[in-house]
Amino acid sequence: MAKPVWQLQRELDAAKAREAYYSNPNRPVKATRDAQPRDAYAYRALFLRIGTAVPLILVQPTRAAVARFTEGNLGLTKTPDDLSSAIAPPRHFKPSKIRAMVGDNTPTVKKAFGGTGRRYVKYSGNTAGEAQAHYEAPISAGNATPTLAEVKNKAEAIKTSLGATLGQYGRLTLSLEHFNQQLV
Repeated sequence: MAKPVWQLQRELDAAKAREAYYSNPNRPVKATRDAQPRDAYAYRALFLRIGTAVPLILVQPTRAAVARFTEGNLGLTKTPDDLSSAIAPPRHFKPSKIRAMVGDNTPTVKKAFGGTGRRYVKYSGNTAGEAQAHYEAPISAGNATPTLAEVKNKAEAIKTSLGATLGQYGRLTLSLEHFNQQLV
């Protein structure tokens, strides 16, 4: 089936805008990478079991995220005994994570990079220079046999302590542990 003329025209306009964007030598490009130092922590698995034991898994969140959420609220441990007994994360394992976005009280209209020129509203806070608006860190109950309710209570404690600092358009989300295992 042939595409309608209006759709072809829209695709042509987008392609021309993309070509103009990429051929422009003065387009905004960040020349440096921001350092994201990470530290090793032991994470107590929520659903993953090795036999009947609950394993400690080695995770490496950024220092900024751990400082933002605080180590105690995340349920992570950094003791030498726990780190030495922690195992590398199995393939396809994703720990429970809490994510925060610091919102800006005055959202701004922006134009998308990539040459499309599409307009969107940016709700996240300032990210220029050393400023950071997005944080992500693993979260665990921290005890020997964590439960889902305990992890949710940890997330609620973080919500209580950080809620006011996230701003009007700030966001706090919890994603639970995920593990896919290939059977064949």
